[in-house]
Amino acid sequence: MPRLVIKPLALEKVLIKHYNFHLDHQKGSHRILLDGKGHMVVIPLHDKELKEGTSHSILNQAELTKDDIIKYK
Repeated sequence: MPRLVIKPLALEKVLIKHYNFHLDHQKGSHRILLDGKGHMVVIPLHDKELKEGTSHSILNQAELTKDDIIKYK
């Protein structure tokens, strides 16, 4: 499966627009997003692409796959 190459703000936009997450709060350089199902996602704020382990962790928190994100990227 191809590597997911995405910047944090782009991933945040996909989660908010297509998967019903909303910004709950920000603590330092991390934004905390919540959805109606009780999923909490923590996204770091920086201008670099997310490392593979970080993006994998975020997708696990949201119970999504790479394919779910790639189709809206």
